[in-house]
Amino acid sequence: MYQFHRDLLIQKKLFYFLIIASILIAISYLLQTTFYGENIYYNTYADKLTTDRIDKLYSDGKKWQWVGFLIIPVALILKVLYNSFWLTTGSLLHDNRGKFKNNYNVCLKAEYVFIIMGFVKFLWLVAFKKVNSLTDLGFVPGSIINLFKENEIPIWLTYPLQTLNIWEVLFCIVGTSMYSIQFNVSKAKAAQLFCVPYLIGLFIWVLIVSFLTLQLT
Repeated sequence: MYQFHRDLLIQKKLFYFLIIASILIAISYLLQTTFYGENIYYNTYADKLTTDRIDKLYSDGKKWQWVGFLIIPVALILKVLYNSFWLTTGSLLHDNRGKFKNNYNVCLKAEYVFIIMGFVKFLWLVAFKKVNSLTDLGFVPGSIINLFKENEIPIWLTYPLQTLNIWEVLFCIVGTSMYSIQFNVSKAKAAQLFCVPYLIGLFIWVLIVSFLTLQLT
């Protein structure tokens, strides 16, 4: 694993970004073509909207599907920049002058964890989980939210519980390994300088999403 992470870190960032973005788009395309049918929309909105309105939602979704694919690389780079900001801030507070571009490299290369999550999600939905509505497509494998039934938790708590998952733990482990290699520090020091700032940034992001969800609902 050490050699694997070392090899990833020396890959050109632009090339790696394009590969990761392309895989994410491919996974999204697989989910769209496999599960996003008219029946999913009807099952989701039948008791809330008229048939004409549901038909329009479905047709508009198909028409503007390509926009969602374009958003994926933009969302990816914003996510990596956000995480890099917190890592750099944490480094400065610890008097460790880690350069932003090196923190960006670590955050970007560690994203392969969520690529694996995307494939696991798709395979799980195909093989084990019955998809009846758009809510079912929000499934996150290995998440704490899977221990609850849909009607047992308020909507604003959905995202925080989805975020408490095995993939965030793996991201911290992988990020710590790569940080240690990138900056030539011990694993203990790397865990302190990577995990703490990252988790603070993640916590703030979850609070923002939960607040906005609460306001909108």
